[in-house]
Amino acid sequence: IAVPMIAQNQLLGLLLVSSPGSVDVCLPSVAAFANQAAIAYSNAQLLHSLRESEGQYRSIFESVSDGLTIFSEEGTILEVNAAACRIYGYSRDELVGMHLSRLVHPDHYHGLVNCRAAIARDGVFHAQSVNIRKDGSPIDLEIRATAFTFQGRRCLLSVDTDVTERVASHRALLRAEKLRALGQMAG
Repeated sequence: IAVPMIAQNQLLGLLLVSSPGSVDVCLPSVAAFANQAAIAYSNAQLLHSLRESEGQYRSIFESVSDGLTIFSEEGTILEVNAAACRIYGYSRDELVGMHLSRLVHPDHYHGLVNCRAAIARDGVFHAQSVNIRKDGSPIDLEIRATAFTFQGRRCLLSVDTDVTERVASHRALLRAEKLRALGQMAG
């Protein structure tokens, strides 16, 4: 007996059954087995594709040089990439489960509230903020955030760019300009 293995209207193969006796009696059982085998094979292919796709997205997520933080609407961190760990000085295990308020400088906590409001209103948020590293030192960040679905629920994705050196250079330039202006006035 040759029974087609069909799943999702696609021929995946043939199931061949041979016996020294009559196999016509077994035809319904063989056809049912071929159907189940086709479905199992199709599911295995889908699972392989899903794992490959997940691996590609994980690779992209980890290779980004900016810190990526996925957090719940309540502010609990659900996932981070290696760059976020470097920026904040925490390990992945320390960050996942932490509330964002522990990373935001108290003087800039209003930015976290504004972030949620802006995303609810406009779908995106962009601002500069001062956050805190694990060692307590401040870090200047440019933050871009948006809402998206993660693990079946609405979450927020924050892309954090460390601009500490740029801000320090800007402050030094302003100080130099003030000193130059004072020198001119004194002269």
